[in-house]
Amino acid sequence: MGLFKKKDKFIGREELQECVQESVKKCMGECAGEMFREGERKLLEAVENRLQATEAMVENLNKQAKRQSEAVEDLLDELQEKETAAMEYRNSLREKQEREEALLDLIGEWQQQMGMLEERICGEAMEDTARQEAWKKQLGLLKEQLAVKEKLCSIEETGTEGEHVDYRIHEVIRALDAEGEGTAGTVAKVHSRGMVYEGRVIAKAKVEAYKL
Repeated sequence: MGLFKKKDKFIGREELQECVQESVKKCMGECAGEMFREGERKLLEAVENRLQATEAMVENLNKQAKRQSEAVEDLLDELQEKETAAMEYRNSLREKQEREEALLDLIGEWQQQMGMLEERICGEAMEDTARQEAWKKQLGLLKEQLAVKEKLCSIEETGTEGEHVDYRIHEVIRALDAEGEGTAGTVAKVHSRGMVYEGRVIAKAKVEAYKL
């Protein structure tokens, strides 16, 4: 028995079920589509938010990298300046050492010339003995003055008659038999004075010494 009338005809139970099913399917399809579009929209929003956060993080990392790069460049510039200053200092120090060595050589030559002059004045007899004595006295005063200035420059002369032989500062060019008690191992004659600068032996004194 029909329940609804359509165009002067009654709709049967089967037709009604089909109609209801189609309506339900259509409604469910529309709801599913709406739910899918809503889920898709939310997914796209989440992806966009994630991309924005990633871009912000990348931008922040780029800024940090730029700051670190600038800091490294500044450090390299500072190291370069220090290296240049150190090189200039080394060059200056080397030039100073070369001048110091040349000055010490000059002083050594001067000492030898003074020794030769002293040996000639004191060793050779002059007709005018008064003049010879005056020269000896003048030479003694000059040596005393120079000794004070040498001490101020950390220079010490070595080689004196009567002192004990020390092979670190003496070069024995001739050995003599001891002449008396207590003379063994001492300097008998000085041919040229030696020099010690700041504890470093620059030149050994050439001496004759009594045998032990």
